[in-house]
Amino acid sequence: MPLTIPLPSWLMLITNLPGRNQTPRMRIWRALKAAGGELLRDGVYLLPYSSAARRIFEEQRQEISGAGGTAYVMPFESDSPEQQAEFVKLFDRSADYQGSTRSSRVEAGSGRTF
Repeated sequence: MPLTIPLPSWLMLITNLPGRNQTPRMRIWRALKAAGGELLRDGVYLLPYSSAARRIFEEQRQEISGAGGTAYVMPFESDSPEQQAEFVKLFDRSADYQGSTRSSRVEAGSGRTF
């Protein structure tokens, strides 16, 4: 019987960009934010594990290396149910969605087109 290794639940990108030039830092931050990455602390980003997330983090790792920095992409599992719940909560967008649908209904009721 072949050995089956389960996929990890999470990907972490650990970054370090030298110098005071904010341009690469902002470009990377914007790309990761647009991809749904959550900032755990300065230079540490989290995404649920997927091939798309891996590709996004690898692209940013190359960008960081090109800017003279260092970056590591690390797949991992949570070490406790509490930590897993905290990570899952970071990606819960239901409150944002409820707010956007509520404001859409208000705007729709006003007769304004957006």
